[in-house]
Amino acid sequence: MEIAPEVDGFTVHEPGGEPWRHERWMPFADADRALHVIDLRDGPGHGRLGWAPTSNPGYFADGWPSLGAYLTAVADALEDGGQVGEWQPYLTVTGNLWWDLADRTHLNGEPLLPSPRREDPRRESP
Repeated sequence: MEIAPEVDGFTVHEPGGEPWRHERWMPFADADRALHVIDLRDGPGHGRLGWAPTSNPGYFADGWPSLGAYLTAVADALEDGGQVGEWQPYLTVTGNLWWDLADRTHLNGEPLLPSPRREDPRRESP
C-alpha cells in the first residue's frame, strides 16, 4: 500500500477492471507472489474474495463470494477430498499437510499423496 500511489495503483485503467491495489482490500493469505484479499469496498462485491498479484491488477473472477464460502470449500476438501479452486490438499511423506496445484505428484523429489478422503459410514465394508 505504501508504493501504490507512486505506481498509480488505485486507478482502474480498463472498463470493468480492478486497480493494482486498493486500500479497502484486506489481505488474509499469501500465495506465490499474490495476496488473497477480501474486498471491503462498498457495493455489490462487498465481502468477495479475490487476488492482488504483485505485478498485475487485482482480479475477483475466480474468487469466492465470501470468506465463509471459501472456508466451507477448504473444510469440504479436507474432509471429503477434492479441490479448492486450482488447489488440492496433499500429505507429504512425513504426514504434513501441503496445498499445491491439483496435478502435482512430487515436492522436492518426494511423492505427494492426495489427502485421505473421509469414509462414508453409510457405505458397506467389503
